[in-house]
Amino acid sequence: MASLTQKRPLPGSWILVSLAVAVVIAAAGIVFGLRRASQPKLAGGLVFSDMPQAPDFSLRDQNGQTVTMSQLQGKVVALTFLYTRCPDVCPLMASNLAAADQRLGGDAANLEILSVSVDPANDTLPAVKKFTEDHSLADKPNWHYLIGSPGDLQPVWQAYHVGSQAASLGDFQGVDHSAMVYLADRSGRLRVILPANFTVSDVVDDVRTLLAG
Repeated sequence: MASLTQKRPLPGSWILVSLAVAVVIAAAGIVFGLRRASQPKLAGGLVFSDMPQAPDFSLRDQNGQTVTMSQLQGKVVALTFLYTRCPDVCPLMASNLAAADQRLGGDAANLEILSVSVDPANDTLPAVKKFTEDHSLADKPNWHYLIGSPGDLQPVWQAYHVGSQAASLGDFQGVDHSAMVYLADRSGRLRVILPANFTVSDVVDDVRTLLAG
């Protein structure tokens, strides 16, 4: 059973629905109304000028552990939205997050990586465990692939303005969805959005900047 409490709703004007998953950065600059120049120390993506509190939620991960945003304060959080059957963008994002975690070394102890499912019907526990193993994340205690029923997940998508829609690519039935990574600082405030084509260095540099305070 999932629950979600929005201490401060994200502005509705920041909704990003990416039906073409690869086209994120161009839309984000317009729809989210964020500014790069407001926080020059952050290396990648689009920066929140007012640093809103990340909406809270509670979901279970691939190990049956309950994870809530509010309980992770004190650590930097990388939050993204994926699905295990994704043929392209999601595997790349997961692999790059794993590589960033590896490159962070000891600093990774102060990072939590959350992936919220956008495909509740097919992101079963076995599928999520296999995805985790396939992308070099099984040995990372700070990796959490969060799953649940549509009723569990939809409030989280809504709170973070994540669009999700069934899509057909030939014989493949997939999900078009917003593809990006939110980074929240130690106080649980949203600081930057990285687009789907983020680099490993973007994550490493920004995590270290947020850890430094």
